[in-house]
Amino acid sequence: MAGTKIIELDLGIQTYNWGKKGLASEVCKYLLSSGQTRQDQIEDNLSYAELWVGTHKKYPSLLKDGTMLGEYLKNHPEVLGEDNLKRFGEKLPFLLKVLSIGHPLQLQIHPTKNEAKELHKKNPTAFLDDNHKPEMAVALTPFTALCGFRDPSEILMFALEIEEFAEALGKAAIVVLQSQADDNTKIRACYDSIFRTKGSFLELQKDLIRRLKEDKELYDNYIGSIFKELYNAFPGDPGCFGLYLLNVFKLIPGEAIWVPAGEIHAYVSGDCIEVLSCGDNVLFCGLVHPEDVAHFPLELTDPEILAEIVNFSPNTDAKVSSIQDSDGNNCLEPPVAEFRLVQIKVQPRITRKASSFSSCSTLFIVEGFGVLTNKTEEMLPFLPGQAFFVPAGLAFQITSEEGAMVYRTTMGKPI
Repeated sequence: MAGTKIIELDLGIQTYNWGKKGLASEVCKYLLSSGQTRQDQIEDNLSYAELWVGTHKKYPSLLKDGTMLGEYLKNHPEVLGEDNLKRFGEKLPFLLKVLSIGHPLQLQIHPTKNEAKELHKKNPTAFLDDNHKPEMAVALTPFTALCGFRDPSEILMFALEIEEFAEALGKAAIVVLQSQADDNTKIRACYDSIFRTKGSFLELQKDLIRRLKEDKELYDNYIGSIFKELYNAFPGDPGCFGLYLLNVFKLIPGEAIWVPAGEIHAYVSGDCIEVLSCGDNVLFCGLVHPEDVAHFPLELTDPEILAEIVNFSPNTDAKVSSIQDSDGNNCLEPPVAEFRLVQIKVQPRITRKASSFSSCSTLFIVEGFGVLTNKTEEMLPFLPGQAFFVPAGLAFQITSEEGAMVYRTTMGKPI
């Protein structure tokens, strides 16, 4: 019966130009270790950017017989679980990706569900569906991201210390920062100065790079080094100065940040697991190459639409705190209905029980090798980079001689 078996999956891959190349990429290493790709198929100069685990129509996961996972779920809806069917229909509400970032990504924003419905209704060619796209990034390697606005007092501090940033902001925005206005008004004034101006920031950024090089302590600290990285990738782009408006997160493996709708964010470097809903709506406000803009519908960089989507409240709470579940696993549960992530750490030669969930789940093997055993005593060997679909109501066990880390994604709690 369909609901009594764990199913191994083949994964979709993306080769975006911002990905790490060849074996420098965790994505590439996972393709090799899982057996999905052979050593002689690896291209040293190809950017292995993303692996996808889910039913998203762009790059759906496949069963080993070539059936799309989404098609399998339509034919066997009972494996999703009644709660999943009631809340999200005959599909997975979540998607897991592995990202290997060799080049900073764009500064981007996702609309709320209501905003997505309106945008999709008005322009379905630019806004491809009516869903939102909340997401969580969990570090696999040391990982740097920008996410959400700083407190206005921090922005003012940077403006007083960095003359080039102050000049980019302009006197009017600094007056607002120093006023008794509310935080949203202060942040919006800074956003408008940086992201809605038609002027060029290239010379100011060159001046700042030169000055940072003269002050080795500033150049080598983490803010200076990130500015250098952004400038080298996007010289003249307003998003380089966005560094001083946005929070910087440096995560160690296992730590996570949460990106709700409206938050400006960009992943700068490192490798991560990203868990998100299956929406596909994104707008870009900075760190965009001109050649990429040429391929975007104009609406995706429209400053008027962006100004309506952006959340101008300061965000100092993007990191996700883990809680323990009944099996003693760390759970990452941001306030979103579509997903939550369970980090299952398997100790060497100790069987780890994984309880059944009322809804289905997917597994991704982050590290280690071993065996999955379900209630019918069927045994499935696993390797790093492999992924599996687990039907609703199915408990299983995990064993590993050397230890393992398994990430289990399932539906979130109702919001």
